[in-house]
Amino acid sequence: MSDDPAINVSQQDIEETTRLLEQMVSAAKKQVGTLAGGVQTDLAAEGVALLDKLRTVEVRFSNPNAKFFRLTPKRFEREGIELAGWVKDSLKTFDYYFLGMTANLFTGDTGVQFSSLLTRFTFSPDTTILHSLFPTSQWRTVFSVEGGFSVGVDNELNYGIEAPERSLEIPGLNASVRGALTTSGGLKGKAVIAMPDFKYEQGRSEIAVAGEGSDIAQWRVTTPELKQQQRVDYAMIFKVPKGAAAITLEGKMIAQTSMPWLTARLGDLLNALAGVFPFLTRRDAKLPLGAVETWKDLALPQD
Repeated sequence: MSDDPAINVSQQDIEETTRLLEQMVSAAKKQVGTLAGGVQTDLAAEGVALLDKLRTVEVRFSNPNAKFFRLTPKRFEREGIELAGWVKDSLKTFDYYFLGMTANLFTGDTGVQFSSLLTRFTFSPDTTILHSLFPTSQWRTVFSVEGGFSVGVDNELNYGIEAPERSLEIPGLNASVRGALTTSGGLKGKAVIAMPDFKYEQGRSEIAVAGEGSDIAQWRVTTPELKQQQRVDYAMIFKVPKGAAAITLEGKMIAQTSMPWLTARLGDLLNALAGVFPFLTRRDAKLPLGAVETWKDLALPQD
């Protein structure tokens, strides 16, 4: 699916990064007074503050039960929607579910530069097959428009989107995206509303998405600049064999610190710290931040 090293980052690795940043902050505070002939420079003080801010970066996942429901014929009938023939046939063998997950990334009061942001949801491999994921790369320009979005599921188990009216005015909009877009109230009678307050606050960045037909959903954003709190929503439709009662789900969000960005801002402090932390000057240096969380025996909703 990807050769991104962030895939293999564990919660232990993240905790190790936090401990390392704590040690770097402590060492930097000791060094800062000895720089520039004993006079604390503004740049050195900013370097200490920057390391301390990275130490407090935090990721929180939503409760998976918050937006988790079974896609039954009755649910669509209540909205006046008849499922497509192929869906009815497939429901004889599989149960389909909608799962909406939110990841909140807290980065403090100023921007932090990362080289990549990886979000990955891993499902029980023996039971789960992902049918469709949202958002995908062609929606990037739509999410650059500010305003409210709603995500619905139509009779073909595709996504329909209610978006601000000005989204329809985006030049060169992908045809499939334009066909799925509607304005306020436009999904009524056409789709089951699944996430009425959808947010994707990295819409201006390139999105690489993979996972349909497998048990792993993955989104990767390159060179995002994250400011204050960033909320990112993810929508997934998956199927399991009839009779399945529960699944295991792992959520992972890994933000790889941009090392060129960090070292440039450490200034004179970099040389002082490199004597204690030589990895700072290596080209392959990594400071992964984020979270890994697992929900075992997650019950599948039955209605």
